[in-house]
Amino acid sequence: MIRPFILKFVQFMARKINLENTKSEKHDNFMGLFRDFVMKVFFRFIRVGTTMKTTVTSSTKEIDISEEGPTVLIGERINPTGKKKLAEALQQEDFEVVCREAAEQVKAGAGILDVNVYCPGVDEIRMLPRVLERVMDTVDVPLCLDSSNPKALEAGLKVYDGKALV
Repeated sequence: MIRPFILKFVQFMARKINLENTKSEKHDNFMGLFRDFVMKVFFRFIRVGTTMKTTVTSSTKEIDISEEGPTVLIGERINPTGKKKLAEALQQEDFEVVCREAAEQVKAGAGILDVNVYCPGVDEIRMLPRVLERVMDTVDVPLCLDSSNPKALEAGLKVYDGKALV
């Protein structure tokens, strides 16, 4: 995607210079230097041909997320948004529903579980670490901490045993 852009940019500049200058040794030298400069500047910051890889871990498992690797399923059902029973369970600090949901998702093939505890009436900063501990006791897959609250994320990361996806 980036290479065609650079090529078109260099070709545009070459056409512009060709219209304004006569073909000469100076011109050829300038174009060579200009091409080298553009390539060095762009490819210094953008590594074409390499791909990103993210590794997420639990205390016992490691999952690599990359373009070359297999698709990683992320279970998203530990989220009280629109789920009355889960929201009520979190408000009452009943973690059985969360643990059951975690186990079912892993059994269905989830390689990572997304954990979100935000709902009205729940102290997310206090609840996220508690839920994470219960989920870690129930399943051994890596977890994704899902919160827009930085203090809740910080509290969750303090108890998480591994490298979480945030």
